Amino acid sequence: MEQFPQRVTIFGVGLIGGSLALALKRSFPEIRIAGIDTAAVLDRARQLKIVDTAGADHADLVILATPVREILVHVKADLGR
Repeated sequence: MEQFPQRVTIFGVGLIGGSLALALKRSFPEIRIAGIDTAAVLDRARQLKIVDTAGADHADLVILATPVREILVHVKADLGR
């Protein structure tokens, strides 16, 4: 069986993204989870140990856990890069 990704980034650390992060940490204690969200949400998620850090650098897996319209706004902004 292949190894599960060690570095996961979750775009949207609200109810669904935060729950997914906690489930991943429970199943894979060695995993490192980064979050992308507003500063206030990320600060709270770090306090609650839902995410370890912010950002998506060097992620093995990126999970999109936001409303579709929100995803499209951010993806469109990054298409020019």
